This record gives sequence, C-alpha cells and structure tokens, in this order.
Amino acid sequence: MHLTLGEEILLLLVEEDTGDLRPVRPWSMACALAGATLMELSMQGRVDTDQHDLMLLDKTPTGCEPLDSALAEIAATECRTTRYWLERMAERFDDAREGYYRELSERGLAVPGREEILDPIAEDAARRDGAVVDVDDARRDLRLRILRSLMTTDIPDARDVMTVCLADTCGLLRSMLPGGELEGVRPRIALMRQMDQIGRTITEAIWELDPPVPPRRTRPGKPIPEAPGLPLIGSGIGVARDLGGFLMRQYRRLGPVFGLRLPGRRYVVMAGLDANRLMLRRGRELFHSAHGWHGFAAGFGATRTMIGMDGREHVRLRRAQRNGYARTALTGRTPDLMRIVRTEIQDWNGEPVPVVASVRRMVTEQLGMVVAGFSPRDYVGDLGRVVRMLLMAKMLGAVPRAWLWTRSYRRAHARVHELADRVRNVHLERPGHMRRDLIDDLLELHAEDPQFLPETDLTVAMLGPFFAGLDTVTAAVSFSLHGLLSHPELMREATREVDQAFEGGTPTAEQLAALDVTRRVVMEALRLYPVSPVTLRRAVNAFEFEGHLIPAGQELMIAFTLPHRLAEVFPDPLRFDIERFSENRGEHRKPGAYVPFGLGMHRCLGANLAESLVVATIAGMLRHARLTPYPAHYSLHVKQFPTVIPDKRFRMRATARR
Repeated sequence: MHLTLGEEILLLLVEEDTGDLRPVRPWSMACALAGATLMELSMQGRVDTDQHDLMLLDKTPTGCEPLDSALAEIAATECRTTRYWLERMAERFDDAREGYYRELSERGLAVPGREEILDPIAEDAARRDGAVVDVDDARRDLRLRILRSLMTTDIPDARDVMTVCLADTCGLLRSMLPGGELEGVRPRIALMRQMDQIGRTITEAIWELDPPVPPRRTRPGKPIPEAPGLPLIGSGIGVARDLGGFLMRQYRRLGPVFGLRLPGRRYVVMAGLDANRLMLRRGRELFHSAHGWHGFAAGFGATRTMIGMDGREHVRLRRAQRNGYARTALTGRTPDLMRIVRTEIQDWNGEPVPVVASVRRMVTEQLGMVVAGFSPRDYVGDLGRVVRMLLMAKMLGAVPRAWLWTRSYRRAHARVHELADRVRNVHLERPGHMRRDLIDDLLELHAEDPQFLPETDLTVAMLGPFFAGLDTVTAAVSFSLHGLLSHPELMREATREVDQAFEGGTPTAEQLAALDVTRRVVMEALRLYPVSPVTLRRAVNAFEFEGHLIPAGQELMIAFTLPHRLAEVFPDPLRFDIERFSENRGEHRKPGAYVPFGLGMHRCLGANLAESLVVATIAGMLRHARLTPYPAHYSLHVKQFPTVIPDKRFRMRATARR
C-alpha cells in the first residue's frame, strides 16, 4: 500500500495505545505535516524548489484531497519562498490533518481512536475493497522501513529519506529510538539530509520558523442564552416528552450554544455540524465523559463503565472487547440468525403483528447468541426498566431519584443482577472448544488483571451489550421496516436483492453486507430516527465555541445527531430518501454529518455489528414473509425518551412466502 508522506507522518504522530497525538510541540507537528505535503507534491512532479523559492511545475490534481487543496492555492498565487508556503500550510494544520484522515479511511485504514470520524467512508471503502487494513500493521511496516534505512549502509529510497528527515525534525524519532540509539544514528541522519534537495530545504525552513504567539483575549465571550423553563424543574417536561425535538427548536431560536436547566443541574448544550467537528478534532483535549456516567455505573455497584472511562484505560477496555463487538462475530452465524427469524414468523397468520414486540423477541435471541451465548429473553422488561430509570434519575435528572427506591425498580434491579450471574456461570461451565464471544474476553481480562476490571465493574460490562443493543437494534429494524412499508417501490427493490442473495442458499454475512438497497434503507432510518440524540460530557479545559467561552468544569450536552435533520446538511431532511447515501450524492460523507452511533472516542463499539444485524434481520423477514402495513395508511407514532423507538401502535400484516 503506497501512502503519501502526509499519511505516513500522521501514522507516526498517533500513539498506538490511545490514538492520541504524540507529545510533540504543536507547531513542530503542524510544520511536519505541511512539509510532508510539499515534499509529496515534489515527489509527484507538481512543484520544485531551489534554496529559497518554491515553483509550480504542474497544476494537474493528484486525486488526494489535502495535496490538491495545497496545489490549487500554490497555482493561484505568484511564486513565493518555501518558508512562506510551509508556514501558510502549517497554520491550516487541523484541515490538513482531517484531510489525511479521510485519505487513510478511503484506503481502509482505521486509525485507533479516529475510526469513528469518517465511519461511512471507511465502511464504503471496506465494502468495495474487502476487509479494513489493520492500521497497526501499516504503522509497523512504516517503522521497519525507517529503522532499516537508519541501521544499514544501503542507499535508502528517496521517500524514506524524506520521512526520516521530517520525523527527526519534529522530534518523532526520539520516541522510536530510546536513549543513546538516536545519537548513534545521528551521522546517518546527517548524511540522509544531504541526499535530497527539497527535503533539506524544507527541514531547514522548519528549523527557522518560530511558533506563532497566540493573540491575547481582550474581552469575554458572548453571553450564553438560556432555554425556557419553569421554576425548580427547568426544561424537564420538554426534555422528557421529546428531547430531540426540544433541542432542535432551541437551536433554531437560540443558536448552536445555549443553557439548559433540569432538576438539580444545568447543562450547556452544543449543537450543529461545527459542534460535531470540534468534538472530532479536539474531543480528547476538551471533554471527559467519566463524570456524566458515574451515576449510571453506581446504580450497579460499579465504579466505572466503558462509556464512562477516558484515556488509556478506556482504550484498553475497548480493545479487550473489540472482537466480541466486531462485525466478524456474525461470520458463520447467518443460518442461526435466519432460524430465529423463521421461528418468529411461523406464528404470523395474517393477523396484525405488533412490530416492536415481535422484533425485540428476534433481536433478543440474536444478540444473546452472538454476543453473550445466553438469551436474556426473560429479562428484557427488567433491563429496560433499570436502564430507563437510571438514565432519567441519575444522569439527566428528569425524574426524582426517589423513584429508584420503588418496589418495582428494586425488583427489576435484582433480576438484572441475576441475569449477569447466569451469563457468567454459563461461560465458566461450558466446554473450552466452544466459540469465544464477548463474555469470554471479559472474563479473561478479569482473570488477568482483576485490579483493572474488578468483579464490581465486570457485572456492568457483561450487561453492556444488552443495555446498548436491545433497544438500538430493535429500533433500527422497526424504523427500517416502516420505511419499507411506507415506500412500496423500496420494498420491491429490497425484496428482489434479498431473493438474489438467497438463490444459492442461506447467504453469508459478507453477502448480506453487500445488500445495497437494504443497507441504505437502514442508514436512512438511523438518520431520521437515531436512538439517542445527545451525549453528556464535562469540559476539562476552557475553550471558545461560536464566540462563547465554555469554562473548565462545565457540564455539557452535545446534541450530536441534530445535523441529521438540518436542511443545510441533508436537503429536505424529513423526507425518507435512501439516495442520500448513493455514490453520487454521498451526503453522509461530510465529517460530523451522519453520526447515528455517536462520535469521538466513545462512538458505539458495536456499531458495525449492530448495522449488520439489522440488515440480516430485515433480509430474513423479507425472504420469508410478505409484509403490508396495518392499517394501510398508518401514521408513525414515536416514543422519544429515553430512547427513540416506535410505540406499540405500529403494526403490520404478514403472509408466509415459503
């Protein structure tokens, strides 16, 4: 895989464990990426330099977004010095970095901690070109090339010379070669610097540049407007009735930043495309999630949950669960998934079917089989009650905490702990040759490091897939079915492609992932009806957003799915239109525009698994039943809190096809 110099520097800048940028001086980091851009343009014959000036040779686009952006600017400006262009491009470090992330994503390389930034692009690339390339392998190959060029006397490749010069100039080689090793190869580095004119010119220009001094703030930020509310309860009623709709109304009236009072707490809401992009670019620097989720974890006697962890610990726990939540967990499982669907469908006899209840039964069995090796069917009601009450009472403050002492809640709470015990015992007792799943990975991590994952935290980790998955997958399947039932032409197209996939027998997980119409129906359903409209964070550093100063320690509510219904992002946003996700339109490709599973480092780890499970479930239903709406002109009613899902009035009729 041929990476550009900018992509290579970006891979070296990212720490393997956390996905954070290495502790390199920000200006040096920016200069290194700018230098990589200019060097790559030289390598591709677009520019050249002498000792002072940079000259345009060919303005033909390269096909790489950040390179072409720089090339267009150079072509539109009279000849300038190399130092001028280096400094100008370094000032646009954020844009260049995101551009190179997009290029990596297009290649199928998902950088740790950044996979979620451009997930739709990465997913499209993976579907076109096969499995996503392991970024650790790409980084390892790059490091071996650098070390080989430093440790041998062979004449190095010109590209390796440039990479070494840039890595040394911004201090990256210090992290690759500890102690005296770097000093031992200094003569070799000095020799390599003399091998390439543009490399020497650019690295010398980097050394000459001083970091720019940020301007002093001379006035406070704009006052933050407040959403309307009542004494004591604030905006609690509007939030409880329709959180997403309430936030959209305030966004239109007050702008992308506003205060929101709920019983006993106040949030600052950040909404819109720019808020999402800020979270993607600077989320780790500015936000923590641990405080917001502490109450939820405490509801199970735990000290923390994965969604409420930050930094290296969060990355470690995500990596331990990565295989269990991956799309590959469905490999070889499609016959079982289809059997579960057929079992549910066999009882449909032409009478109206309550969609959500029926789908939840299927999803319960599927998730239990794939992720935990145990069906939580008998505990679904208890799980829903506990999660709903903890979210409303301990996180959002939408209801009094006294509700957690009611008999019905305490009974449901005890049942949920019983479920965790049963899941654990099943895995401890089953034969070792059985297929591993998420619970096995968690138990192994607990056995290896009980200090990192103690029993108290193990319980909530084992329940995680049920908390996160049941309503998510159920809602996505249900809303997708409504989209199909409301658009007969889509129902016909989806049924046709499903039948083709089944022509050779039960399709594989890979064949199901290739169902184009069905997949885009699911994506559009998730755009219109994302399960959760907000995520909670705390500002750990003060920052400015849209002219407002956000102080450190401020509780934040990020309305990350609000762009889904903005006309400036998705034209005619209330219309169900799967062509938004076509190759030609690709409205979802704008960074931060389409984020149904969250964004940033805390993006849902099981997002790809969930989407694949939704597609598989719908495919099974279309294959084995002919579905019609009931009544014929049903108008969808949606429950908005705490998760978005159709209410019990959503029904359909079905007749067996085979």
